[in-house]
Amino acid sequence: MGNKISRFRGNYEFLSNFYPCTISVDNLIFLSSEAAFQAFKCALAGEREQFQYLDAVKAKKKGRQVLLKPDWEFVRLDVMSKIVRLKFEQNPQLREKLLATGSAELIEGNSWHDNFWGDCDCPKCQKITGQNHLGKILMKLRDSI
Repeated sequence: MGNKISRFRGNYEFLSNFYPCTISVDNLIFLSSEAAFQAFKCALAGEREQFQYLDAVKAKKKGRQVLLKPDWEFVRLDVMSKIVRLKFEQNPQLREKLLATGSAELIEGNSWHDNFWGDCDCPKCQKITGQNHLGKILMKLRDSI
């Protein structure tokens, strides 16, 4: 393996928040880390339940329609870190795969203009260096295991 994983596809699809896996957070069950993350955007805790049992695509779509927590911009990195940690704690087979990435740099390369969580490599974003927060969260978690 090289020292860089630049897409969460194929053998590395498990690194994606859209990868199907069960995650339990605050007595709620989610079918992906994306669904859990979208649920925790909600200003009202009672609204989180609607994200249970949704696949990642439906959860992301629904997440665009909720009233956001007022401090969302300030807490979203911590929320993502918690959700990703739980994903790998609660799914030992995924934790082993994460550890098997060794010291490779993990980059959530994409073509949908997400330069906050990843690094978009489309022609429009070519001159922008993505912040790759998801990749950084994954690498920090891997180092702490």
